[in-house]
Amino acid sequence: MEADSTPLGFIARRPGATKAEHFSGLGDEQSVSGPIFHKPSAGGRRLIPKLPAQECSAFAPSREDHMANLDRRRFALGAGAGLALLLAGCREKAKDVKSAQPAEPQKPVTIAPASQKTTSAPQQQKTAAPQVLRSGRFNGVGAYRAQGDIQIVRNGNVTKLILASNFSFQGAPDPKLGFGNNGYKRGTLFSKLNRNSGAQEYVLPASVDLSKHNEVWIWCERFNVALAVAKLS
Repeated sequence: MEADSTPLGFIARRPGATKAEHFSGLGDEQSVSGPIFHKPSAGGRRLIPKLPAQECSAFAPSREDHMANLDRRRFALGAGAGLALLLAGCREKAKDVKSAQPAEPQKPVTIAPASQKTTSAPQQQKTAAPQVLRSGRFNGVGAYRAQGDIQIVRNGNVTKLILASNFSFQGAPDPKLGFGNNGYKRGTLFSKLNRNSGAQEYVLPASVDLSKHNEVWIWCERFNVALAVAKLS
């Protein structure tokens, strides 16, 4: 709203006076007049007309104008507050829409497997089942008693003489094991008898040629006496 620039009056100063002393109205305001007093201020002196109270009321706004100004101010404040709330709501809605948007799915990362050298485990050698080469049964000689089964078994490169759990012997001291062919053969003793009963195993020397022997003997080397014999088949 533009301000009214119509002059309401003028300030008069007597000839030779250094200060304005009187205010007079113009037009419809000619009835308004009065002396002027000077009031110091930070920016210099201010000229304020000193008018009677009833005359000052002529310049005061009417009650209707005052109420209209209040209404305009209230409307402006209400409109400003509503605009501020509207803008705030728009910002919150924008945030909600942005947060509601699904996040972009992450692309799976493909990792190339490192080259691995596959080493095949060495094939286990098949172990051949033990092979029974000869078998027989002990019998005592003379007054000596012996009994029990025996076997000659080859397992790989090893050949063993195996006495079964039913083996037992009663006889002279220092008994030893040897071979014979229809009778004990000297120089074929290969081991001392470890026990007089129970299962036992003895590894045969590689020099033993089973094709030349058909008997296993228990021999007393100290007294050079035969104690027991087992016929091989």
